[in-house]
Amino acid sequence: MARQITWTPQAQEEYRLIVSHLLDVFGDKVTEDYTDRLAKVIDNIALLPDMGRMHPQMSAIRQVVVRPHTVVCYLVFPAQITVVNLLDSRSERR
Repeated sequence: MARQITWTPQAQEEYRLIVSHLLDVFGDKVTEDYTDRLAKVIDNIALLPDMGRMHPQMSAIRQVVVRPHTVVCYLVFPAQITVVNLLDSRSERR
């Protein structure tokens, strides 16, 4: 059974910024492809929450890469998954 997905305000803002950037730079098709890919990954996380690898510094957080450059960071709870942020995999912040 799939768990409910919630997003932190930070993750929602990061998503909005990514989509806005993609629309400005690459247009509708690339943005739609990206949002579809991200939605599929989030759906898979809801079904298989342990699919992500553990964050190297914070073991409670799991990570899944959405190609080409987004890392979805999330927490697993008994009834829900919380997306805590979206990171650029090319960044040093990981």
